[in-house]
Amino acid sequence: MQDKGGDPAKQRTSQYAEKWKEDPNDPRWKGRKFEWFFTEQKEDIKLSSLPRPSFLPPEFWEAFYEKGVFIAVFQTITLLSGFVVIFLFAPYFINGILSSLLGIGPS
Repeated sequence: MQDKGGDPAKQRTSQYAEKWKEDPNDPRWKGRKFEWFFTEQKEDIKLSSLPRPSFLPPEFWEAFYEKGVFIAVFQTITLLSGFVVIFLFAPYFINGILSSLLGIGPS
């Protein structure tokens, strides 16, 4: 067996010395301040402190954003538009692909 020199214990630890940086649950990450635009101040940016148009009442903003209605509306619109795209436009593409694969021309 060939000796590579140095202390084997130190070689082993240097191999795993940077391993903790890949683990987001490592206790060394707790309490660390990152330099992002929303962590530069002592307190976090809150949704209620953001500027909002005055023509809508504050109750609308509370229900729409803070209660999660925005997410429900966005998901519903996305789902419905997805169904429209699938049922209106997908048959044309599928028909074109199948007719070219099977060698059947349009009649």
